[in-house]
Amino acid sequence: MFSNGKSLNYIIASILSLLLTVLFTLVAHAQTETDSDPSSRVARIDYVDGTATYAPAGTDDWLDADLNRPLTIGDRVWVENGGRAELHVGATAIRLGSATDLEILDLSDDAMQLKITQGSFNIRVRTLENGETAEIDTPNLAFAISAPGEYRIDVEPDRDTTAISVRSGSGVVYGNENDRSVDIASGQVTEFSGTDLQQTYASGISPRDDFDRWAAARDTSEDNSLSARYVSRDMTGYEDLDGDGDWSDEPGYGTVWIPRVVVANWAPYQFGHWAWIAPWGWTWVDDERWGFAPFHYGRWAYLRNRWCWVPGRRVERPVYAPALVGFIGGNSSEANWGVSLSAGLPGVAWFPLAPGEAYHPAYTRNAAYIAHINRTVVVHDTITNVYINQRIPHAITAVAASDFVQGRPVHAASQSVRPERLKEFSTMPVASSLPVAPVRQSLTGTDRVTRAAPPDRALHHDVIVRRQAPEAPVFHDRLANEFASLHGAVPGAGPVFVPAARPAISVTPRPAMTTVPHRDSLPQNAAPIDRSEINERARQRFDDRVAHPSVTRPGPIPNIPSVQVAPPPREFINPPRTERRPERDQMQNRNTIREQNNIPRQVPQVVAPPPARPAAEEHHTEPAPGNQNDKDGEKQKTETRGGRPRNRDFHDSDANPHR
Repeated sequence: MFSNGKSLNYIIASILSLLLTVLFTLVAHAQTETDSDPSSRVARIDYVDGTATYAPAGTDDWLDADLNRPLTIGDRVWVENGGRAELHVGATAIRLGSATDLEILDLSDDAMQLKITQGSFNIRVRTLENGETAEIDTPNLAFAISAPGEYRIDVEPDRDTTAISVRSGSGVVYGNENDRSVDIASGQVTEFSGTDLQQTYASGISPRDDFDRWAAARDTSEDNSLSARYVSRDMTGYEDLDGDGDWSDEPGYGTVWIPRVVVANWAPYQFGHWAWIAPWGWTWVDDERWGFAPFHYGRWAYLRNRWCWVPGRRVERPVYAPALVGFIGGNSSEANWGVSLSAGLPGVAWFPLAPGEAYHPAYTRNAAYIAHINRTVVVHDTITNVYINQRIPHAITAVAASDFVQGRPVHAASQSVRPERLKEFSTMPVASSLPVAPVRQSLTGTDRVTRAAPPDRALHHDVIVRRQAPEAPVFHDRLANEFASLHGAVPGAGPVFVPAARPAISVTPRPAMTTVPHRDSLPQNAAPIDRSEINERARQRFDDRVAHPSVTRPGPIPNIPSVQVAPPPREFINPPRTERRPERDQMQNRNTIREQNNIPRQVPQVVAPPPARPAAEEHHTEPAPGNQNDKDGEKQKTETRGGRPRNRDFHDSDANPHR
């Protein structure tokens, strides 16, 4: 038995111990959240036809799309009218049609969340692991992909609609109402209006149009890829290795890939530029069309007077690295970094890592992550401070420190180094990263030309989300702050980059909760859809709009609290429809005969008509002429959006679907 004094002291000590335990737990949890490892995958623009631009997260600068620039959370891509673009996230292919806006809301190991505010979007999902999610968010709905397959989303802000086409696979559509969802199976097309999942059109899948055929041709090329025999399809950029190099078996290295280059004394990491991409930091962006996979996975070996890329043993989902190089004269934990060039000019020098040499990134200290990122190569743990390619003279590249941080083209800015200086470089310390803080040009490049931004309604349009997306890493860039604190600012290069403001909220708020519950916990739809009535209703509205473009659609405007849908602007981004399906032409002719003979039109009874818009929102614009600048002088092609015709100006990509 304790005395009263001892009992009180015991109770106080127990409470203090409990409080300290809770405090340490919270601190450890916060540290884990802050120091969490970055995603093992990124997106990459690998094809552009026409004009495509992008804006790095943290900036408002729109630049011509770099084919090999890694894209991550917060980055945006815009395809101008008449253009096309293709992105890859590992084995997943993403295609953007004319006048399409894309923003990456989330891209982690187990989640991909994309925002589309207007345009045509095609995605081919090859694999979907257990627990992995893929979500497409538009102003009308959030579409969760449930299985591998081919999907198309068409967003028309003028009509306030989103059409979902599932050619293969399946998915679930969520609106702003938390207690409703709609399943879409393979072979179905469904169009939704507003944010309450009101279906305005539903039918079977339509025949492939020009955009679909182009996407299918790209898929076929990937299906037949020779490189997929040697590396995983989850290795972003594998599909571009086939036409620009050859695979060969090398004793001691396994299967290697040899690029077909004709530049004398060519070496890896010499033709391209450096960019700062949070949270990884300094990232290599290569100029070659094939220059993604060989510079972010595997290692480089110099065999028989030629460079060979060694991907290492095959793993199903290799971990992306920003640049697999060794920086000379650096120490990632101290203020001393870089090398001294002629006349004492501060410089940065590097060389490609060879097979067996470990990569130690500065953006993480997690031993498990570091082991995971090096698992494709056999690391020689018994050899220290010995780097094979550091002793190959033409493998070392050196530039002025200001050219490095400002993202200037390396080949044009490279410094010639005297042989005796190269000999010194071959014995200097090596680090996988240098504590050099970025400047604003590090995100965009100094020699880049700023392009026009997408229309305001594409940039600032709210979307429906099923799950709240994380904040872009650029707004809490621990590595940049750490490098700045180590006096890593380069004299004369400009101030250290700090984002001026956080991006505006781009999601539609929900009345009672921020996310929609999982579909398994939602009630089933009350009644099956009468597709014949919906199709007839959609055709009738289409004919009414063509015959009487100034007449508003019937029906009261519903009162939807907490949802702000901005009215569309008065101009069209894309040419209006001028072509219709033959069956709709016949219906239009019958309606014209009825009007000439004063026969009233028979409008079907609609139980739940679509919401009306003010008359000021209805427009009638003369059809835009065809693109007279096309090389072939072809006429406008017709593209079907979700089973509905729509005119588009396209380059003739079908004649050469592969670059």
